[in-house]
Amino acid sequence: MTKINTQTCHFCGSKDIRDFFNDSKNNAIYYKCIKCGLIWLDPEKRIDNAHNYYSNVYYKEGFSGRENIDAAFSYRFRFIDKYMNRAGSLLEVGAASGDFLHLLKYRGFTVYGVEVSRRAASVARERYGLNIFCGTLNEAEFPDNFFDNIVAYHVLEHVFDPQSFLKEAYRILKPGGALLIEVPNPTGFDARISRRLLKNILDFPNHSYLFPPKLFQNMLKDAGFTIITLETSFSFFIASFINKLRFYIKGSQHKQSSRNVYAKQGINVKHRTLLKFFSRFFTGMKLTAMVKK
Repeated sequence: MTKINTQTCHFCGSKDIRDFFNDSKNNAIYYKCIKCGLIWLDPEKRIDNAHNYYSNVYYKEGFSGRENIDAAFSYRFRFIDKYMNRAGSLLEVGAASGDFLHLLKYRGFTVYGVEVSRRAASVARERYGLNIFCGTLNEAEFPDNFFDNIVAYHVLEHVFDPQSFLKEAYRILKPGGALLIEVPNPTGFDARISRRLLKNILDFPNHSYLFPPKLFQNMLKDAGFTIITLETSFSFFIASFINKLRFYIKGSQHKQSSRNVYAKQGINVKHRTLLKFFSRFFTGMKLTAMVKK
């Protein structure tokens, strides 16, 4: 890769920067810091006005709700039920149209939301009667030590200053408060072997930054958090292969696609010893961390 001398890492300050991905279709370059691993989109290609963009482009379609919402959010609830106090307050950053926050409200949390899209925030208020601040987390200016819990799913990669976001989350959490945060994994097995999946993770121009697992941990610690657990999703390709193998060994005559097999069986077989071993080497497309102040 060609070394770039005009960029400086936004996290560690290193000037040892290389090209990570050249998106010729959009005439955009993603850079990577060799020292800490941070990946970022060329600042000149970033979204100019986030409020207008997320209101009029990112959320341009109408909202009709989610199907099978309990299944879609079951992975999140596993962390929340284990590590968060339902009697406390909870802020969701990136609340979108309020589907998940609505479920959290009925689980006993006192809920608040932050959403940059005016369109999505309006839907959340009208459909569910939720308390949604329209803007960024820093713009909301919540008091110190205000929340018991914060949830931020696939938000950090969108913001222009990730470390400021994490430090703000730390400031507004009560001592002992929990942050559940998830981001894409740019170093996962699936992304490394599939250019298409890597482009999905880069998601031009929506993702300004990407965080390899070690860097993600370091950024959370630098903001003051203590990491309780960090999980990587399991490779779709490997899970599909193992499920195909299991069906073949059992003599199954069902001609299901690997995608359908994974959707029905992947979660159940993930906890087998074999998959636990493979998961160290064949990580998927998500990083999920539970941290505390």
